[in-house]
Amino acid sequence: MYLFERGFTENCVRTITLQTIVIAQMFHLFNSRSVRDRAFSYESRNNAVFIVCGLLFILQSAITYLPFMNIAFGTVPLDLFV
Repeated sequence: MYLFERGFTENCVRTITLQTIVIAQMFHLFNSRSVRDRAFSYESRNNAVFIVCGLLFILQSAITYLPFMNIAFGTVPLDLFV
């Protein structure tokens, strides 16, 4: 409701919501790397997390900025300062 009151379109709100959920899941992914170590500890052996994050950024950029993905997901390209 807050974004709608500020004049954002439905597709823009959908895009911002999707980006927020994905970034929150990425933080959860880093926190789940190890039960005992800190989130960004180098002692952790689960280095696949970095590959997954790279793929995540590529896919999120595609969903946000490629025109055919905008149509499929109902998103819009976001400006740097929305």
